[in-house]
Amino acid sequence: MYRFPTSSLSFCLQISRGFTLVELLLVIFLLSSLALVTTLFVDNANEQYRFETTRTRLEQIRRAIIGDTSRTLNGQPEISGFVADMGRLPANLQELIEPPADEEHLWGITDIEVGAVVVGTLNGGWRGPYLEAVQESGVSGVRAFRDGWGNPDVSGDEANFGWVFKLKKSDDTDTADPAEAVALRVQSLGVDGAIGQADENNPYQADYPNDGYRIALNDWAVDLQEQTFQIQLNGVPSGSFSDLKLRLYYLKNGQQQSFDSVAFEINSVSGVVSQPVFSAGEKLLPMGMHAAVVVCNDGTVYNGNCPGAPQPPYHFKLIPRAYTPPMTVEWTVQ
Repeated sequence: MYRFPTSSLSFCLQISRGFTLVELLLVIFLLSSLALVTTLFVDNANEQYRFETTRTRLEQIRRAIIGDTSRTLNGQPEISGFVADMGRLPANLQELIEPPADEEHLWGITDIEVGAVVVGTLNGGWRGPYLEAVQESGVSGVRAFRDGWGNPDVSGDEANFGWVFKLKKSDDTDTADPAEAVALRVQSLGVDGAIGQADENNPYQADYPNDGYRIALNDWAVDLQEQTFQIQLNGVPSGSFSDLKLRLYYLKNGQQQSFDSVAFEINSVSGVVSQPVFSAGEKLLPMGMHAAVVVCNDGTVYNGNCPGAPQPPYHFKLIPRAYTPPMTVEWTVQ
């Protein structure tokens, strides 16, 4: 009978030997640890992605409201966004997506009238959508713009798609009326969709941004109270006049509005033009394209004389953070 060599038999026994219980437990522990680390890494990467999405969408909301004046068009700062078209802050985020029910607030051309005479035009009104919203699945099929975590609507505030959206008055109290608002606060409630941060070890539960204020008064408008303008005359006036006013035309709620400076004078002998000043009161001039007309106290256009004859207004762009008083209005006289 053939006998296996001792070395061969020993080799066969070695290769047929299995794992011990301790070795199996060690392998399971290592695989579990690797799976846990991988899961935590993936979860953190996913939460970071949602945070970055939230931050990007906040910037998109800002641009939808006040545009991006760092961009230029034909060498001039580009003015765009809800405020430039409507002359006010939006009442909610839905206004940046859906057109107003009232057609008179849609984009159009309005006549600038001095007295009963049309002297020019001013364009304005809603011409969105200003945000590219996604139509959600489900029965409602709502077009929404949510944060990176897709937080659901807050009860009673479905128009803001889960964001905190607060309009602020000049005394920093809340208001639901955009006509009273001078600033707004937009905020994401984070991964937990609740105010505050219940788990201090989870930074993604924190409301973002902490201060919440995204658009202040000097981001979208200029307060003209007690501020002056400068009149640059092109031509020689027919005489001295002390009863002139500078009238500014602008948009508010998509419709044309105007307000006057206090009276100023032109002295044809000395050539001095006193600077028009705007008295106290609501004198917020929103960013956008506006028009200015020098008027006589009888309601006619000043063209070097009073009463004067109609002539086109002076159009100018207003970019709040680039505004340096006094603003110059060039006015031609006959």
